[in-house]
Amino acid sequence: MPCDFLDPQTGKVIVSRDYTTVPFKFDYTTLGSLKKPIEGLPCTTSNNSSLVQPSQVAIIPSWPCKNNITSTTPTIPDDWSPPTPFPSSEPTTIVNPEPNQTPLEPCATLSSPYCIPLPQKKGYTYVPRYCNAPKDINSNISRDNIITEPRRQRNTPKVVTPPPADDGDLYLNEEVLVKQAFQDPNESKHWKEAMDKEFEFLTSKNTGTLVPPPSTDKVIGGMWWLVRKKNKFGKILKYKARWVCFGNHQEHMVNYYDTYIVVTRLESFKILLSLMVNRKYSAYQCNVETAFFYGEMEAPNYISQVANYEVAGKDNWVWKLNKSLYGTKQAPRQWKAHLVSTLCKLDLFSADTDECLFFNTDRTLFLHIHVENGFIIGETAEIIENFLTQLRKLYSIKTKKKMTQNLGYTLSWQQNGSVILHQQDFCSKILEEFNMSSSNSIKNTAPENIHNVVAQVSPPFSNLTMQKAIGMLNYLALHTRPDIMFTTNLLSQFTN
Repeated sequence: MPCDFLDPQTGKVIVSRDYTTVPFKFDYTTLGSLKKPIEGLPCTTSNNSSLVQPSQVAIIPSWPCKNNITSTTPTIPDDWSPPTPFPSSEPTTIVNPEPNQTPLEPCATLSSPYCIPLPQKKGYTYVPRYCNAPKDINSNISRDNIITEPRRQRNTPKVVTPPPADDGDLYLNEEVLVKQAFQDPNESKHWKEAMDKEFEFLTSKNTGTLVPPPSTDKVIGGMWWLVRKKNKFGKILKYKARWVCFGNHQEHMVNYYDTYIVVTRLESFKILLSLMVNRKYSAYQCNVETAFFYGEMEAPNYISQVANYEVAGKDNWVWKLNKSLYGTKQAPRQWKAHLVSTLCKLDLFSADTDECLFFNTDRTLFLHIHVENGFIIGETAEIIENFLTQLRKLYSIKTKKKMTQNLGYTLSWQQNGSVILHQQDFCSKILEEFNMSSSNSIKNTAPENIHNVVAQVSPPFSNLTMQKAIGMLNYLALHTRPDIMFTTNLLSQFTN
C-alpha cells in the first residue's frame, strides 16, 4: 500500500511502497484487563521496522533561534519549507540527533514550533515572545513622556494659536461710540481714516447738495456709526465708519412713500449651492460698496451736514439729498429698483418664486442678491468674470472666489468639493446672550414630564427672556438645526 510521508529532517515528501497496516488491537475491553502493565499497550509498526517512532515530533529548522538576536534578519534556506505542526502543548526536541549535532534547547511549544524571526517592516524588527529582546529599552524612556501633573490639570484644554485668517472672513461687528473711539490714541487714527473715506464716498457719488436751511421742511439729523469688523479669533480686520441719518424723524407721504422690499429666500441659496456642487460650477461672492448711494430720492429730504466736516462759513447750511442715504426708510427700496433696472439691461431676469434670484437666458449664470451682498455661480469662471466686468462699470464691487459666510451661514468647504453649512457663531452668540458659555452639553434634548419639571424645579423667569430665547432657537432650528425643532416647539408653550 503506497503512502506519502514528510521527512522531518529534510522537509521533503517521501513515497513509501513497503508500508502495510497492522490491525490495532485494544486489549482493555473489560475491567480486569485494566490491570495489565503499560508495556502491553499496542503499537502501530511496519513489518520491517524494529524502532517504534513517536507519534508526535516537533520540527526545528537547522538554523535555530539563539538567545541573542542580531540586528540583521537571517535568511531562510531556499530548499526549506515549514511543515505542518502537530497539535500539542508540550515542548519537544529533535529525536535521535546526529552524532556531531548538539541537542537544542526547547524553542517553543508545538502550537508554534518555529523560531523564525519575522522580516523587518516600517523600521522595526519583530521578535518572538519566547526570545530575548535585542535591546533593553527600560532606561530609554524620555522624562518628557512621563505625566507628573494631576489628572484634573491634564484635562484642561490647551490654548491653540489660531492660524492667520483671511481678510474677507468677517464674523463679528462690534459697534463703538464716537467718544470711546477717540479715547484710544492707537485707534483714533484708524477711525479718522475710515471717516475720511466715507466722506469722500458721499461727495463723489453726489449724495447731497449743500443748500440754505429750508423755511418749511423739516431737517433730519445724522450721526456717525462706527464698527469694528473682527474675525472669529477676535482679530480686528477693518474699521468701518458710516454717516447715517435719523430715519425715525421722517414723515410718511412727506419724506418717503413706499418702503416695502422683497427679501431673498434662503431656500434659493441652498438650491444654488446644490447646483454648484453637483455640476461643479464656479462660484463668486460679491459686495456692492455704498449700495444705498445709488438709489434716487423721490421726495425732498434735508439732512444736517456731516459732523466734523462742516463747510467753513456755512455751518448752518444743510444737505438736500439727491441719493438715498443709510438710515432713510426708502433707501433699500430705491437701491433694489436701481439694481433691477441695471440687471435687465444686462439680460438677467428674476425668477417667479424669488425676485432676488436672477439668471441669464441660457441658464449658465445665476445671481442671488440680498441687499448689497451677492452670490454668483456660473458654468465657467470666464462667464462670471465677464458679468462682473460689465457690473463694475456702474458699481464699486468687491469680489471673493471662495465664500466663507453668507446670510448668517458659515460655509466649510471640503476637499471633495462639497460644502457644509453651519451656524456655530450664532450658537455661541446664543450661549453668551444667556450666560451659558461654560455649561455642559447633554444628549437628551428635552426631559420627560417637562410640565412637572417647569412647575416644581424651574426657578421663576422673565417672559421677555423666554420669548427671546425661543425666538433665537427657532431661527436656528429652521435653518441648520432641525434636530432641536421638537424641543423648541415644546418650550414655546411657556412663553406666556
